[in-house]
Amino acid sequence: MRVLVVTAVPVERDAVTRAFGDGGPQVRSVPGAELHRAGGLDVLAGGAGPAAAAASAAFALAAATVPYALVVSAGIGGGFPPAPPGSLVVASAVVAADLGRRPRTGSSPSPVSASGATGMYRRPLWYVRWHRPPVPCPARS
Repeated sequence: MRVLVVTAVPVERDAVTRAFGDGGPQVRSVPGAELHRAGGLDVLAGGAGPAAAAASAAFALAAATVPYALVVSAGIGGGFPPAPPGSLVVASAVVAADLGRRPRTGSSPSPVSASGATGMYRRPLWYVRWHRPPVPCPARS
C-alpha cells in the first residue's frame, strides 16, 4: 500500500523519515516540493496552513505514477493534556478551529465534512476517539 504523509515544515518531514527510514531518505522532486521516501512512505513538507498543505498534497497526488491508498497529515498537533507531544491521535471529527470559525448559535468550532461543508461541533476541542501515549526515546550517546 502506498502512503503519502504530509507535514507542515521540513523538520517534521525529517522526523518522520528518521522514524520510518533505515538510512537517508531517497529524495524525488515534484512540482514545488520534494518527496522524501523512507520505509515505504512518501513524506512531503507541504507548508503551514490548510491551503499550502492541500496544494502541495494535490501536486504530489497528481505527479504520482502509482496512486496512493492513504494520505496522512502529520505534525506536532500542538500537544494538549490528554495527548502530549509524541502521542498518536485519531480524530473523531475534522475541525476548522485554526481558521477561527465559530457558529452563530454557540461557542464551539465547526467540523469540516468530506465535501468541505461545516456544521455544528458537539464535543470539546480536546476530544479524541483514541490516542496512544508517546514511547520514551532511548538515550543517545
